[in-house]
Amino acid sequence: LCCVVLCCLFVLFCSVQAFRMSATNQSSSFVRSSSGRSKGTLAERKGLLNNMSMFEQAVPLDESRGQWSKKLDYILSMVGYSVGLSNIWRFPYLCYQNGGGAFLIPYISFLILCGVPLFFLEVSIGQFTSRVGWATIVITLMVSTYFNVIIAYSLMFFFESLTMKALPWSLCGNWWNTENCLDYNNASIYESYMRYRSWERNHSAVDYEDIFSSFVNRTIRSPSEEYFNNRVLNISSGIDNMGGLVNHLIPCLFASWLITATCLIKGVKSSGKVVYFTAIFPYFLLTVLLVRGVTLEGATTGIMYYVKPNFTRLVEPRVWSDAAFQVFFSLGPGWGGLITMGSYNRFDNNCLRDSYILPMIMELTSFFAGFVVFSVIGFMAHVTGKKIEEVVAEGPGLAFVTYPEVVSRMPMSQLWAALFFFMVLTVGVDSVFVMVETAITAAHDELKIKKKLKVKRIYILLGACCFMFVCGLAFITKVYWPVFEFTVYLSLLFIPYNRN
Repeated sequence: LCCVVLCCLFVLFCSVQAFRMSATNQSSSFVRSSSGRSKGTLAERKGLLNNMSMFEQAVPLDESRGQWSKKLDYILSMVGYSVGLSNIWRFPYLCYQNGGGAFLIPYISFLILCGVPLFFLEVSIGQFTSRVGWATIVITLMVSTYFNVIIAYSLMFFFESLTMKALPWSLCGNWWNTENCLDYNNASIYESYMRYRSWERNHSAVDYEDIFSSFVNRTIRSPSEEYFNNRVLNISSGIDNMGGLVNHLIPCLFASWLITATCLIKGVKSSGKVVYFTAIFPYFLLTVLLVRGVTLEGATTGIMYYVKPNFTRLVEPRVWSDAAFQVFFSLGPGWGGLITMGSYNRFDNNCLRDSYILPMIMELTSFFAGFVVFSVIGFMAHVTGKKIEEVVAEGPGLAFVTYPEVVSRMPMSQLWAALFFFMVLTVGVDSVFVMVETAITAAHDELKIKKKLKVKRIYILLGACCFMFVCGLAFITKVYWPVFEFTVYLSLLFIPYNRN
């Protein structure tokens, strides 16, 4: 609790400094022409920087660096960056696990006390200095590398939803299934077991009691779980067995990086237009999925588990730590994305107003997504006869195991599966846009300012995408998860350096 209080005080101190900077910005009455930044204001900005001790070592300002074409481009890009996969697969689980509706109390508290001030601090710094640093490159390169692998999974699920006659994760009996696979749609446990095991002798000679006893002692897995683990990931027996690359994921990973490079080919000029679709369309899909979800049997039970408040959980420190973690994780301070997006704003943009509006949009999206997730989880519990606690999951398991299994039990399952994974694809791509743009912007600025090198931005973009594609191959081996976790924790070590 002492650490939380100290962190809050530090954030408030930083926000006061940022507010003073914003006030100085407003009082200096910088006037802009309709065509962009005027040359006359450059001297004023340099003079103001010289008078502020916080930015005495600021780098020279570059008028040719570029800006957002419209304010809406910036708003949608920020929404696309912060409304990521964690809003869909982590926040609903945390809300359910930590007291339902009561979890909103610590969550909103940290959002107001820490999230909004940090958001304002980073955006205002980026807007004022128009620059990010070298540490940002290291962080975003590592995060983008493994994040695009998740997009590759979404691409594979999306295309197989459209091209296969039936959803491949809906039934057992495929080459990737094991004898532990159980399809709940089958008539009996015994039939499920007998279907997926090859017997060399006549079934009439089998000791059914031994079969049933052997089956009960096994770890039962759903078709969707085995599809994700054995088909998509093709997981090996352990870290000592590398096994090589998963070949069918290579074209998916290449396609994800091709999409990223194409949309960023002209920087924020091009990505600012793409987000009109990638940032807005997920809300349409979430609404469609919610309407479909609430019409399913058992949806009400799932939603009640999600929102029913349990105020006794508020005395537990973990509830508050989970709330703080989710606020920081979803808004993304410390990764360089907010500074980068703010650096393309007009110098006199009202970033204080943006810092009130944008975090609220992002967190309301998280809460809204929870209704979509738990409506179908309630349906899943109803169909399988399980409790909600046994069905709910977090992280990739929710997006690539639980939700696909639920969708496979709906009428017109291929349509709903394609819509869901297309939504995951667009949400993930939005976040990658900002992370890659952050790395490209940082490299371009540092090379131009410190090294006096005039390297075309497109060359940096193509080189970075090729480099990250090659590095991403390490995440599509058969021992993916240990490599993934190592990279996640390693990237966290560079965040303190990014604050300097």
